[in-house]
Amino acid sequence: MPALKNELDVLDISKHYSGVEALSPTSLSVANGEFVTILGPSGCGKSTLLRMITGITLPSGGHILLQGRDITRLPPEKRDIAIVFQSYALFPHMSVRNNILFGLKMKKLGKQEQLRRFEHVVTICGLGDLVSRYPKQLSGGQQQRVALARALVMQPALLLLDEPLSNLDAKLRESLRDDLLALHRSTGSTTLYVTHDQSEAMSMSDRIIVMDKGRVVESGRPRDLYLKPQKRFTALFFGHTNLVPVEAEGTLATLPWGSVLPLDQAARGKGEISLRPECISVFPDAAGDAVVRQVTFMGPDIFYDLQIGNHCLKSRQGSNGVPLEVGARVNVHIEGIATLLEQTGSASVSAGAAPESPSLEGDR
Repeated sequence: MPALKNELDVLDISKHYSGVEALSPTSLSVANGEFVTILGPSGCGKSTLLRMITGITLPSGGHILLQGRDITRLPPEKRDIAIVFQSYALFPHMSVRNNILFGLKMKKLGKQEQLRRFEHVVTICGLGDLVSRYPKQLSGGQQQRVALARALVMQPALLLLDEPLSNLDAKLRESLRDDLLALHRSTGSTTLYVTHDQSEAMSMSDRIIVMDKGRVVESGRPRDLYLKPQKRFTALFFGHTNLVPVEAEGTLATLPWGSVLPLDQAARGKGEISLRPECISVFPDAAGDAVVRQVTFMGPDIFYDLQIGNHCLKSRQGSNGVPLEVGARVNVHIEGIATLLEQTGSASVSAGAAPESPSLEGDR
């Protein structure tokens, strides 16, 4: 398959405020039609990076290319980029119709073209019954869809979404997450999404760029970053995990309690691996090596805190079976192939940079 053309190229972009480094030199690319998420904790630099891409903030160094054109010093209105903010920023005195049409009128597009685009985004965003209402008459989810329609109607080369679901309750976030993904697929837009929510990133993205302390830590497909993280920070940031020291010898890793796991690459010496709780199965056995220290019921799942030798492990099992009791002895079985974690450092990432591995149906 031929390589996708990059819609966005960020080349060694950095930002300093009064001598303090907010963003270290950072490079990344987003391919045409790709949905890429920048993921990281508050203060990691993801919003700083987004503001420089939009032109709201000028970088201290580096270049930004959109469709191969250098836009680093262009004002926001000269960039073919649309952004949806966390606050939606709708005009309260304008109807839904006029909010959506505002940008097209400012660009002085012909009335027929304005109408064509308007009808298209109203249809795909499900706003047909709301066009005469004002923002104060809309729910949070409806306002979010209007903000999306206002961005999409501009037919930008790049759509930026800055934590657009963070103000909504959990159930609505989940529903609108699906709507956003369906919109992306129907429009084929190139999308850069910023969030600190791991579930949003994993469920929506073609690729995730993980950031911490003003640096890119790692990039890859959601499944690879979750199951085979290369960096310790990534392993810890994506939900529950067990960090276990090992002794590597060739393609085998020996765990502290004597179990042996295969490694995905040959290595030698001391290292550390990430074991997700769902990869650790437990079986009742009066002579087992592990003891259940805590049981946490979480609806569809039960989490078991296990003591095995001098180490603690967290295991996640389905709740449809007979639960184990605190104090029960068990045998532990670990599934999969382990990856030795690297020390966290900066990384430059490109479109399609995720390593190849078999995909699952629906995996994003």
